[in-house]
This record gives sequence, structure tokens and C-alpha cells, in this order.
Amino acid sequence: MDAAHQAHGRRTILLVDDEAAHRYALRRRLELAGFAVVEAPDGAQALRQAVDGDGAGVDAVILDVMLPDISGFEVCRQLRASTSTASVPIIHVSGIHVADRDLVHGLESGADAYLTRPVDEDVLIANLHALLRRREVLRSLSDELDQKRLDEERARDLFLAILGHDLRNPLDAISMSSQLLAKAPLSAELTQKMASRITAASQRMTHMLDDIQDYARSRLGADLILRRTPQRLGALASAAIDEARAPIRASSSSWCRSRRTTAGGMASACRVSSPTCCATPWSMGPSAGRSS
Repeated sequence: MDAAHQAHGRRTILLVDDEAAHRYALRRRLELAGFAVVEAPDGAQALRQAVDGDGAGVDAVILDVMLPDISGFEVCRQLRASTSTASVPIIHVSGIHVADRDLVHGLESGADAYLTRPVDEDVLIANLHALLRRREVLRSLSDELDQKRLDEERARDLFLAILGHDLRNPLDAISMSSQLLAKAPLSAELTQKMASRITAASQRMTHMLDDIQDYARSRLGADLILRRTPQRLGALASAAIDEARAPIRASSSSWCRSRRTTAGGMASACRVSSPTCCATPWSMGPSAGRSS
């Protein structure tokens, strides 16, 4: 088995020619070169084998121009119009249509090569190998582009997921701090702390929105200008921790106020229903139930 055979394996060639003697001779030479061959004596059968599924594994087509039903040019156009055979290499062969205008017509109809009889079989097989190599390269490039597109989509989805998660912390800090400012009489110091937290959270959200704009510009091919600035990691970590704790403190404070309100209501109800019962849920313990 020669090197070409080893490289290409059993590639299947659709051989379309109305002359049985031509098909027999060329089939023997193609099989010796390591190809599998399927035959079609006319254009209609060629289209059935290549397009309708019978020839789903066809890797290349050797197509005579003069056929008894439809011309090889029309067969070529229909093969190119089908998604299943649009990229299959096609070699036109003719012993009658040998003028330059015929070659131009054949190539413009979609053929990848145009050979005239008598055909040198070594040249024909060399053309097959070259066209199949080109198809493999194009297929590999297409697969790489598809994989790159998938990777970019995954990266975009991950970016959006992280962004949504990171935006939630400053939003929660702003929401809880503003609720505390609105509901509770706070000291000047605590008010200043809440205001500072809202400002810091707003700045973080602004930076995130800037990141979104930078990402969009990069997708559109714009150049990004990166500037390095010194940062204190300890301060950044403390700010992030303080921001994350804000909603927890606010929730805890609201819960405590709610519990005190409930306890006060229960104590009032107890006093109204029984003057001797003055214990509250806060004082219940080993001495609970004793009257004063």
C-alpha cells in the first residue's frame, strides 16, 4: 500500500460515466490507488447516490460531462446546491468538451478541476489527493472555528453569571443600608457609616458596568487601554467583608426589633388577661411563673 493510500484510507469515489469500458478501466486504477468506488451510468442515478442518501459516504466525484440524460454541468450545479454534497470535491472529465470555454463553464458550474481525455490516470489521482487534502484542511479549520465559537459563548455565559453574582452584594448593601436609614433613628456616626457603605457599593457597581462596556468594546474589535494602579489588598478585603456583612446586620437588627415587639405584645396581653402574670418571654427561666 503506498503512502497516499495509507494517508487517505478507503475514501469513496463516485464515478459517473455512461461508457462501461471507461468506468471499468478507471475503477481498477482507483482501487489500486486505495479508493473504494461506486458507479453511476447517468446523471439521475449519480444524484440519487450522492444526494438522496445512497452515497452518504461519497468523498469525491469524477463526473463525465456528456451523459445520456442531463449534462455533467447540471449534475455539478445540483450537487453544489445540496447541503450534503456542497463541499464534496468534483472533477469534470470530457473528451468532447475540450475548448477553453468548456473548462470555464465547468469550473463556474462548481467543479474543482477539469480534465480532458485522454486522461493521465496518475494526474487524475494526484488531483484527487490534492482536493481531498484541501477538504480535510477546510474541515479542520471549520471544526476549530466552531470550537472557538463555543468557547467564547461559554466564556460570555460565565462572565455574565459571575457579574450577576457580584452585582448582588453591592445591591444588597445599598438596599439594606437605605432601609436602615429610612426606618431607624440613627446616630450621626452610624448614618455616616451607612452613607459610606452606599457610596462604596455604588462605586463597585459602576466599575462592574465599566467592565461590561470594556467587554462589549473588545467584542467589537476596539482596543482596550489597561492602566496599572497600586492597590491595598487588605483594604479591599475589609471593604468586601463589610459590604457582605451589611445585609446580615440589617436582617439581624430587623429580626431583633420584630422579636422585641412580639415579646412586648405578649407581655401586654398577659397582663390584661391575668394581673398576676407579669413574666415576659425575656424573663422566663428557672423562676418563670412566680408572681411578684
